[in-house]
Amino acid sequence: MHLVHGTPAGHAYTNHYENIDPVADYPAGAYLGLRCAPDCELVEDQLRVLRQTIDTTDGPAPGLLLKSAGRSLFLVRGIPGLKKGPVRTWYVNKRFRFPDDERGPDRPWTASQTRSFDIDGMPLSMTGAFSAAKDPECEPVAQCPDVLRVAWEYRLGDVKRTLAVVTTNAPELGMPLPIEDFVVWIGDLDGDGKPDLVVRPQDRSDYLEMQLFLSSQLAAGQPWRPAARFYFWDPMRYGC
Repeated sequence: MHLVHGTPAGHAYTNHYENIDPVADYPAGAYLGLRCAPDCELVEDQLRVLRQTIDTTDGPAPGLLLKSAGRSLFLVRGIPGLKKGPVRTWYVNKRFRFPDDERGPDRPWTASQTRSFDIDGMPLSMTGAFSAAKDPECEPVAQCPDVLRVAWEYRLGDVKRTLAVVTTNAPELGMPLPIEDFVVWIGDLDGDGKPDLVVRPQDRSDYLEMQLFLSSQLAAGQPWRPAARFYFWDPMRYGC
């Protein structure tokens, strides 16, 4: 299963630090793209993978450029029951940004953040529970920076799951994204009448990570694992 965030301008990949093979992980070809303008629907889209030189902070380097034909919120394929046409949608994040937007969190994290969504009269809540503690691997402890931790939790009726736990020991790089930017989309992608999620469980605002959670893969007593994911870090801003 594949989840890709693509634009006509494309996303550039190099192999700095990351063990990513876009040709294998995000193969070119036919996808379905989710567009919401204003209603959400799956439409045919195409993904191209072009080999070319990519500008990086270390200078030009061999790389790959992933380009989509349209302006979809995300591209998907390989999911059972996926088909063209309207997609029932409960929430679309109008604030969703591309990774080249210069934007940090709206406010500092000081406590847990919760956002509720109406799913046919039943509240679905997403909570980011924030905590901070000293890095246990750092010595001497008194001089160590805090490790920031956010546990993203999903609750719908009697169902409760931790979707992701994000940590960072470099607060100068920015805090985890606020709840308004964590949830990208909630809708019924696999057609079983229950909400599926596309979220961004990242600890910084200068890269893009997307994960797809399918309700059809939510089993009692089992962790809820992402059905598909997409990861992108701008080679001009990938850090030290």
